[in-house]
Amino acid sequence: YTFPFVVKKSSGNPLLPNLAVTKNAVSSFPAQITDETDTARFTIVYGNTGALVNDSISILIKHLYQSATLREYHLRRKYPVSYDTIRIDVPVGKRGGAHQLSVELDNTGLILESSESDNLYDHYFTVVTTEFKVLFPISTSIGFVDRIIFLNPTAGSAPSTPVTLQLDTVAAFSAPLTVNAVMQQFSTAIPLPNLKRSQRYFWRVKSSGGTQDWSTGSFYSGDTSVSAIGQLDSVGWSANRFVRAAFQPDSGARIIDSRFTISASSAGFSDGNTGAVLVNGVNIITPILGSGHHVIVLDTADYQPTSLRRFDLAADAAQADSLTQFIAAIPNGRIVIDVVVDEGSNNLQPATRTALKSIGSAFIDQLAFRDSWTIIGRKGAAAGTVPEMRKAQGSGAAAAETTVVRQERSGSIETPLIGPFTSLGDLKLNSTVPPGAQLTVKFIGVAPNGSYDTLVSVTNQSTVPLSTIDTRKYTNGKLLFIFTAPPLPAAFRAARRSAVSGSPAVKGWSIAAAAGIELALSSASSTIDRTQVMEGESITFTGTVYNVSAASADSVVVQLKSTSAGIDQVLKQQRYLSIPAGDSIRFTYELNTRNRAGSHAFTFEIDPLDSLAEQTRENNSVSVPYVVTADSLRPTIQVTFDGLPVLNGDLIAARPVVLMRYTDNNPSAILPADTSNFIIKLNNKTVPFIDGTAQLLPSSTAGRADVRWTPELPGGENIISLSARDISGNGSDTLVLYLNTASQLGLLDVFNIPNPFHSTTTFTFTIASPSTPDEVTINIYTVAGRMIRQFTAPGIIGFNKVHWDGRDNDGDELGNGVYFYKVTVKQGGTQVEGISKLVKMR
Repeated sequence: YTFPFVVKKSSGNPLLPNLAVTKNAVSSFPAQITDETDTARFTIVYGNTGALVNDSISILIKHLYQSATLREYHLRRKYPVSYDTIRIDVPVGKRGGAHQLSVELDNTGLILESSESDNLYDHYFTVVTTEFKVLFPISTSIGFVDRIIFLNPTAGSAPSTPVTLQLDTVAAFSAPLTVNAVMQQFSTAIPLPNLKRSQRYFWRVKSSGGTQDWSTGSFYSGDTSVSAIGQLDSVGWSANRFVRAAFQPDSGARIIDSRFTISASSAGFSDGNTGAVLVNGVNIITPILGSGHHVIVLDTADYQPTSLRRFDLAADAAQADSLTQFIAAIPNGRIVIDVVVDEGSNNLQPATRTALKSIGSAFIDQLAFRDSWTIIGRKGAAAGTVPEMRKAQGSGAAAAETTVVRQERSGSIETPLIGPFTSLGDLKLNSTVPPGAQLTVKFIGVAPNGSYDTLVSVTNQSTVPLSTIDTRKYTNGKLLFIFTAPPLPAAFRAARRSAVSGSPAVKGWSIAAAAGIELALSSASSTIDRTQVMEGESITFTGTVYNVSAASADSVVVQLKSTSAGIDQVLKQQRYLSIPAGDSIRFTYELNTRNRAGSHAFTFEIDPLDSLAEQTRENNSVSVPYVVTADSLRPTIQVTFDGLPVLNGDLIAARPVVLMRYTDNNPSAILPADTSNFIIKLNNKTVPFIDGTAQLLPSSTAGRADVRWTPELPGGENIISLSARDISGNGSDTLVLYLNTASQLGLLDVFNIPNPFHSTTTFTFTIASPSTPDEVTINIYTVAGRMIRQFTAPGIIGFNKVHWDGRDNDGDELGNGVYFYKVTVKQGGTQVEGISKLVKMR
């Protein structure tokens, strides 16, 4: 499998170097790999979008699986002119579930770049399983079997897929019973009526018509309906580790004597010019080269070399005496091997021949020039009583072989992991212990983290209570049987009788135990509503956890993480008191992607601390990738003073209500704590966000917020600066206003427009005041001083406009002529007036 990696190119300073992992059509490649292959090949394309550097770069690639780093790849490459590729093989065989590859360019940070935002990328992929895994009965089950339950493969395991199961009592499937069924949601249960009791069955299963290999195994159908585990036949016992012990169907597991097959070979100059010594088929001295006698002395325990000497008599006649003395110093009873290579007869003295006869040689007197000769002797043995061979020069290599039986008085058998289990009862042994012998049984508890402790150790007991073992702490275990036979009488030792006669024996064992649970996730049941969103939008994750076992799962912890650049952030962790057998729970989480631009993945996990006794954990984790696109658009702001927009030079109140309205394309909600995203300056001093001064008012509408500011402004000109940033850090334009405030009430620039007017006109004037005026009155007079029209209007600080329809108090239109008007502004007990004239002309 070849996958390009996905990271956007940066548009930085072209005068500086810029590394980037390229971004090309990743969606056209599969995101799933099957576990049938040992490795998957990935191609990583990276390049330089800036200036060229005459240097090399470091590259770090991490392969993560089940929250652990499986492998790190540390590479160093020449800095690319345009682009380059890396190909790596990633181990995926038998590793079903979610995987992650993290690629980092210039991980040591030695190269100054225009941008480093595109140096890091994470690629997520899933390895799907192709095998059926049996949930019931497990390999150590010994209860009666009326059904078989498989955990479906995650590859091609759609419900209703046809399945073929075959059963036979022999592993060759010479006359199998064939059962057809269909896959269910996560596991497939197939009824098996009418199975024989106390019978071993072999099974194989695969999708009907599928091309994958059979998934195979076996189980023992016992004679009890109680849930139990154990070993009752030779197939069950074959999984154990035996040390000086063996299992035989007729006599059970017991001590056996150790057998050592020793062979030696010699080749003279014309017949190969070499030699060898093997114990149980393993070379213990290799190679044997060099002319002369190669003498090896073996120990009496494991028959390994304790000394090795070469005596080249042809080259040095004094070596004959050395060989004579060496053999004389060997204690009686030791095995002594002599292998002649090239030539061993020259300068062979009578005393040396006599010494070699002391280890049992009958042919040493016949050894001639460049003959092949070897002996597996024993110090003190009579001549001719030990294996020995001589072949004349040119007639081939000589070989000797013997088997030594070591009488054993102890042995042990260790089972593989048994479990997982959720409860334990009594261990019962079908055993015999002769007088003077001992059978010690140890139960070793194994915790989920791999640590183990010896929890129970008893001797010569056929029933061993195990119910007090904490199966939450020790979810698995194993048994250790230690056999000790009594010492053999002297007469037996002299006759070298077998030690088996006094050995304890175990024909079978059983434990009443409730099997472990099995919880499952799948990619199909772990979904998100959108795979790509803009920074600030929310993504909803939904996951379903299924209990596919026959027992209730209690105290189940599920966890959702967001993974980026190899770093996990726990988003939500929840404990469920119980998930009944065959039932499921639904988990949801809404993630706000604020400040999360880039490529990420949700990682949904069951039992992250490995505290549950599950049969497999390959389906306990699912990764769902998602991409958060960065926001590059600026927000906008609109500002009003006492509800009105203003321009530079305008008059405003000394205590205005200033409202800054924030609008942005980013849908991320502005929170009350986001005051640092808004900056207000008054006369070059930053205004703090405190009650009674400046207050952030978040909106329920996405991308909207208001800032309310109630300053106390000094008289005269004030410089006010306002700006905002969105949650991505994009800044708005800064609005700078030069506004004036008055210390007392004033009326300026009283005009009417148009003047002369035809039918209507508008009075305009500017009010200067520290606060909003109470009332504005406009009176219109004839030149004789008679008031013909009066009306009031609200006034605002700054520029005001009041429209008049050109009619008097009676509603009659004025005649042509000159008129006067007076504008009066009142504020508290103070008022100001402005008088001007207007002309009516039709």
